[in-house]
Amino acid sequence: MRKKISLISAALMLVSSASFAQNRPIKIIEPQAPTEAAKSAAIDTEHFEIGINLGLLTVEDFNTNPMYGVWGNYYINEKFFAYVGYGTSDTEKSNAEGVFDFNPDKTFDFASVGVGYRVLNGRSFWGKNRKYNTGLFAVAGVEQVDFAEDSGTGFMIGLSHKTVLTDYLALNIDLKDHIVSRTFVGEDKMTQNIEFTVGLSTFF
Repeated sequence: MRKKISLISAALMLVSSASFAQNRPIKIIEPQAPTEAAKSAAIDTEHFEIGINLGLLTVEDFNTNPMYGVWGNYYINEKFFAYVGYGTSDTEKSNAEGVFDFNPDKTFDFASVGVGYRVLNGRSFWGKNRKYNTGLFAVAGVEQVDFAEDSGTGFMIGLSHKTVLTDYLALNIDLKDHIVSRTFVGEDKMTQNIEFTVGLSTFF
């Protein structure tokens, strides 16, 4: 008998709970408005860029030495830019000089004018929450080179990898070849002088 009463009580409680649940108003939870995704810094309205770079310059026959330079870009559009630059490096004696010093002018100076073209456009990810716009640029131009008491017109070709850190600051890694004819100790030769530099630039 007690079992029957317990079963009846449990059944009544279930019916009562179901009835109460049906009468309760249903609360609809509205989803929050989606937040706008963070945008990476980019070169957008700025047309001018100036920068400095430090690195190494391998002057043919005169070893590899530290160099520094300054440069500027004018962005014609999203793909093309005009380029001017200046760089200098103090070299050591050439391999042919030995104990003699035939070259009192050991400073390799160059001034360049050229154009650049964006070959690739992409993004770099540093960690989970940091992403940066990047670009790979091809550059080429003519330049005036002064070295070993000789002055001549040469050519410059190279690649520049740019990482845009903020709307006004970028990290640049450059690899360039300065090609110039040089007369030294009675020998005329076409030389290739390789530059590898890292630098910072700002936009305005």
